[in-house]
Amino acid sequence: MAFGVMLLAPTGVSGQGSLDYFAGFGSFEGGAFVSPLIPAFTNRGSSTAVPGWTMTASGSKPSWLENGQAQDGDRHISLRSSGGSIPGSSSATFDFAISPTPFTAGELYELVFWAAGGVATSSRSSLFVNLNSGGGMNGGGIIDLPRYTQAEFDSFTELPWEEYRFTFTAGEFTPELRLSSQAANASGTASVYLDNFSIRPVPEPSGVLLVGVAVGVGLMRRRR
Repeated sequence: MAFGVMLLAPTGVSGQGSLDYFAGFGSFEGGAFVSPLIPAFTNRGSSTAVPGWTMTASGSKPSWLENGQAQDGDRHISLRSSGGSIPGSSSATFDFAISPTPFTAGELYELVFWAAGGVATSSRSSLFVNLNSGGGMNGGGIIDLPRYTQAEFDSFTELPWEEYRFTFTAGEFTPELRLSSQAANASGTASVYLDNFSIRPVPEPSGVLLVGVAVGVGLMRRRR
C-alpha cells in the first residue's frame, strides 16, 4: 500500500554520501543494553532505554534484542501485536529534533530500513509506518510481512530480512517517525523485526518517473 509519491524506477541514490539524520541511532547499537524495556508485570508504558527512540507498549510489548540475528551488528528491535476484544500493539517512535543533519523544506528524501516477519497466529502480520514529514500532514503505509509458525521461525539460522523504502517531501517543521505492529484477526498475535534505519536525499529526477503529488510517501520493496 502506498500514499502520495510512488517510485516506479530506481532512485539512483545508492551512491549518495551517508548523512546522519538518525543521530547515530538508526541501527540500535548504542547505549547500555536493557531488557526487558517494559516491566514484566505490565503490558502498558513506555521506555527511552533504546537511545534516540521511545518504545511504547499498549497491550503488547516491544523488545530490544542483542543476538546474532540483527541485519547488521548485534542489536535490533521487535514489535508485537495481538487481536481480540481488547487488541494490543507496541510501537517505536523517533523524533528527528535530535538529528544533527537538518532537513530542507520542499526537498525529497528516502527513508530506508530493514524488516523481517516473525511468528504470527494472525491471518496477517503488518507493520504500520506513520511518517509526519513536518508539513502538517501524515503519510505512510502498511507493509504486510511474511508470517511463520514457531517451528519455522526456530529453524532459521538468520532472520529473513528485506529492505523497504519510502519517499517523502520534508515540510517546514521537524519530522517524526512512528512504527507499530498490527495483527489483523479478531484473535491472534503477530511480531515484526526492524533494523538499520537511514535517510538519504533524493537527487533531482533524471529518468526517474514519479507519480502522484509531491507531498506524501511511497513504498518500494527490494528483496535482499
